[in-house]
Amino acid sequence: DAIERMPPADYLASSYYEKWFHAVTTLCVEKGVLSYDEVHGG
Repeated sequence: DAIERMPPADYLASSYYEKWFHAVTTLCVEKGVLSYDEVHGG
């Protein structure tokens, strides 16, 4: 689900592992496991 929501240009430019990293971090933020700042170094 999270991979399909990536912007098309980001999807095409990302490696297999970058797509999965994006998906896992997106879902962790959505579920409240991690904060946006924790994921993005803020």
